[in-house]
Amino acid sequence: MKKLTFFSRKLIAGKYPLFLLKMKLLFLLLVLNLQVSAAAFSQVKVSVELKKTTLGNAIKVLEQKTGYRFVYNNEVVPVNKIINLSVSNADITRVMELLLDKLPLTYKMVDEKMIVIVEKQDYLFTPEAGQKVTVTGKVVDEQDQPLSGVTVVETGAGGGAKTVTDAGGKFSLEVSAPGATLSFSYVGFISKAVAAERGQDMVVKLAPENNKLNEVVVVGYGSQRSTSVTGSVAKVDAGDIAKLSTTSVDQQLAGRAAGVQVTVNSGSTNDAPRIRIRGINSINNGSSPLIVIDGVPVNTGDLGGFTATNPLADINPNDIVSFDVLKDGAASAIYGSRAANGVILITTRHGARGNTKVNYDAYMGIANPVKKNKLLNATQFVEITNEKYANNNESSPAVMDASNTNTDWQSLVYNKNAFSHSHNVGVSGANEKTNFFFSANYLDQQGAIQRNTTSRYGVRANVDHQVNRFIKIGTNTSITRLKNVGVNNSSGLSSVVINSLIALPNVSPYDAAGVAGYNVSGDGKSLGAGANLITIDDAYPNVLFSLNNDQYNIEKYRILSNAYVELSLLPGLKFRSQGNVDLEQAADFYSLDARHGDGYSYNGLVKNTSFSRTVYNLQNYFTYNQRYGKHGVTVTAGNEIQKNVAKSSMAGGQGFSSYFFQTKNLITGSYTTQLSGGTYAEGSFLSYFGRVNYDYAGKYLLAFTIRRDGLSALSQANRFGVFPGVSAGWRISDESFWKNNNIDNVASSLKLRASYGKVGNALSGFPYLSTYGAATYGSENGLALTNLGNSSLSWETSKKLDVGFDAGFLHNRITVGFDWFKNDVDNLVMNVTYPNSFGIPDNTVARNIGAMQNNGFEVSVTADAIKKKDFNWNISANFTRVKNKVNTLYNGQSITSTSYVIKEGLPLYAMIGYRYAGVNKANGNPLYYKGDGRLIQGDIASQKYYYANSKEDVTLTDVTTLTDADKVVLGNPTPTWYGGLNNTFTYKNFSLETFIRFSGGNSIDNSQRRTLLNQKFKNNGVEILDRWTPTHTDTDVPKLWYGKESFINLSPSSRWVEKGDYVRLQNVTFAYALSKETLTRFARGYVSSLRVYVQGQNLFTKTSFKGLDPDLISETGTSGNSIPVIRSFSVGVNVGF
Repeated sequence: MKKLTFFSRKLIAGKYPLFLLKMKLLFLLLVLNLQVSAAAFSQVKVSVELKKTTLGNAIKVLEQKTGYRFVYNNEVVPVNKIINLSVSNADITRVMELLLDKLPLTYKMVDEKMIVIVEKQDYLFTPEAGQKVTVTGKVVDEQDQPLSGVTVVETGAGGGAKTVTDAGGKFSLEVSAPGATLSFSYVGFISKAVAAERGQDMVVKLAPENNKLNEVVVVGYGSQRSTSVTGSVAKVDAGDIAKLSTTSVDQQLAGRAAGVQVTVNSGSTNDAPRIRIRGINSINNGSSPLIVIDGVPVNTGDLGGFTATNPLADINPNDIVSFDVLKDGAASAIYGSRAANGVILITTRHGARGNTKVNYDAYMGIANPVKKNKLLNATQFVEITNEKYANNNESSPAVMDASNTNTDWQSLVYNKNAFSHSHNVGVSGANEKTNFFFSANYLDQQGAIQRNTTSRYGVRANVDHQVNRFIKIGTNTSITRLKNVGVNNSSGLSSVVINSLIALPNVSPYDAAGVAGYNVSGDGKSLGAGANLITIDDAYPNVLFSLNNDQYNIEKYRILSNAYVELSLLPGLKFRSQGNVDLEQAADFYSLDARHGDGYSYNGLVKNTSFSRTVYNLQNYFTYNQRYGKHGVTVTAGNEIQKNVAKSSMAGGQGFSSYFFQTKNLITGSYTTQLSGGTYAEGSFLSYFGRVNYDYAGKYLLAFTIRRDGLSALSQANRFGVFPGVSAGWRISDESFWKNNNIDNVASSLKLRASYGKVGNALSGFPYLSTYGAATYGSENGLALTNLGNSSLSWETSKKLDVGFDAGFLHNRITVGFDWFKNDVDNLVMNVTYPNSFGIPDNTVARNIGAMQNNGFEVSVTADAIKKKDFNWNISANFTRVKNKVNTLYNGQSITSTSYVIKEGLPLYAMIGYRYAGVNKANGNPLYYKGDGRLIQGDIASQKYYYANSKEDVTLTDVTTLTDADKVVLGNPTPTWYGGLNNTFTYKNFSLETFIRFSGGNSIDNSQRRTLLNQKFKNNGVEILDRWTPTHTDTDVPKLWYGKESFINLSPSSRWVEKGDYVRLQNVTFAYALSKETLTRFARGYVSSLRVYVQGQNLFTKTSFKGLDPDLISETGTSGNSIPVIRSFSVGVNVGF
């Protein structure tokens, strides 16, 4: 290209008047631009001392100190050139002059946020100046896959032209001149500046950012970059959860965030999980975290009724883009009185710039119980049962019938290959003013038990619209309909699980002459005896009749919605007003058949119950975000008002003229006894909150948070509480010595942080008020005190201290997060017992008297173990260690239950019981240790205890007793360590992901095992085959003896306490994604992505626990008779259009 070395104004004015006019205008614009840029630059002062460092490193240091983003072409800028840079409190303009001194480079500022470094070019004196040209090209990632929606902008003096890449990553843009600088930016990728090339298609390759170190974290009423977060916040983003074919959001979170434990209570399709963040934080007031969805605080408790509900199952997992978990006091203090148990912020999807996208996700699969109890077959049952009776000197009642009936009741009750399928359609897109996301989903799932099903229909609309430069409005709305057909999993006669374990295997479930074709006793009360000489003990019914004729159904509708308006008042100052509602409506139908089972004694029972629960929430807050040189300030301040209303009404009847009237609804005139009832409750919050985030040069970080909450559940004297939080951070890796000594070559980044905060646990109801109920005195009706209120009740509070760090190594290929935490919980509300003479209902009054502590540490690690063009291996893991201890109780007095104790110095609900010493080999009696360590044996025949000199002592002379004083601590019911390990392998278009979850340090009271060793006329588990007999003496199972169950199977006892440690292969997914080239060739651009996969969940568990699953435990550590969890296999497809 020829360059002009002189020019004549007359020549140009005469021959090129239009050109001269353009040059004047261009010169004027340049001058104005430089003045604006200089004004902006003059506010930024920089001090830096860099010696013998690279130009590229110097640019990184300036980015961190100034807040500007530098964009340049690596092929133009010599990033490895060694330079020295020393300035003190200098303007950025002076710094840039020194930085680019003696280099053929110059710079431009774009939008006061970006500095673009380009080659020096004298556009005014080139023959082609002012000639616009069109450049074309393609943007790809590091695997050469096209990127759609990439923003392409011409920067510099003649800049302004802008476009985005299409579905194939291609772009076409008219620029002001050849060689113009183009900036390419895309969410999740490092921006890049490239000189425009004319005459050939450009190929621009973008490298991905390490989002783990600079991702956006939602922190409540706003968001921050993770680099500036000083609290303890765990993030689980779409990349971690989007590939899971789960039915509920809690399943997505389990094991994927440090400090967060998610366990299931049952294998039922609609049971709610138990979520704990850094341990248990209350005794009587709930330990579940606050859940906030798109700014809406939502209800997470069971709605009520006879069928359990899981509120989190109302949310479509496909709609979620991320979870952010606020764990420490400083991060969660913005939610004040509701943050003692942590806060989980759920963000749903929105549209992205580019063409409208349609995505279809679907999967179908089958599931079976992971484990079933091993029960006696008919022959074994007859042998064991008759031995029970023989040892009690009774005749044998168990007989095999002529058909040698051998019924496997578990197989009849449990589903085989339970089918489930899910379909989800999402539509999203955005332009300069509006972005939108719409979705519709359908789920149908069968559970582990026959007839247990859940179906869900849902739609969502998320829309944001920029009305003008000052006003933005939007709404997030979801509507869900959920229908659940439940089963009886109680401890009653019709309990499906218990009945399937104890039903007699030598009788048939069916009898053509019986009730509705089922084998039922002549009086209709119990399972038919078949050839046996007696019927089943305790009049347990035919479980199949109850399962198929009793009904536990619920149909629920839920609306989660918010609408907001956001005003941009001044540069950096915004005001947002957002109204939220969480509305639930449900109808519960409960029917016990009159002919048999639990409904027999009522002659039929039906209850129709309607429930409604509504949360109204209004938030108004200001946000100010601005930088003043090295000082960055973000201020949030506002208020929140919330009202909760819950009510129910029940209409029922019993004594039906015919079971025919029990199938669908409560029919007028079909019953003799009318039942009715209802409830109503309401409560409200009034809150004011504020948060200030400050940073100096991006490396010294401070945050202050405060919230004042008023709660209607407390008296006026204690209604308001103040909850402050403070945190600090130091990005030590931004210090000059770190880079000057090349530490960053190994430790790429390091942020130290510490925080302290005080948060609360809001009380429910109105415990400060006394309540009254209907009562009679003699023959007169009236009112009586049912609960004595306490007007001095106040908040339960948690004082949380946290110290940690976030680090990156080897250019952030490895990231590590660590936290040590301590949570002191006090003012716990507990019942204090008073003498009977006080006349107080239940002799108790609630008071703030308890205190306990949780402390421990957690660590999370991510690593790109292998990162090649065709093969990648990514690892992510987290581990949490937490210990609980009760510190203070009323007058130091322990609270003792049959199987656990709440005692100062011990973990909450410490398990207590008698120490089991095995079986006396000489006579089969059970052996125990007294509290003082002395050995005793229990004589089954007399049901008395005697001191024993040895484990084979048969003398029964020195009588003694076992009392509560002989109980010892047997274990801790709460896991003390847990975590997860995820491995993702990708080879070309194939991917394999494995996820392992683990937990332990706790003990489990295996009460189901005790049920299976019963000494009644019921079936048993196979463990009873190992019982003591004169020819089999080396065993821990005592001698059989009908009717002596409570003595032989003494509880609580260490005999039933087992370790709860386990390691579980939770998920394996193998997938194949078609390449863009293949889709273009065969789908002609109509399909943008296609992924097919197979997935297995809950595949394998390694544990010493003998029960069904170590996760199926109560808060106090009892395994119970829960429905077993399921193992599922599914195939799915994700298609993008």
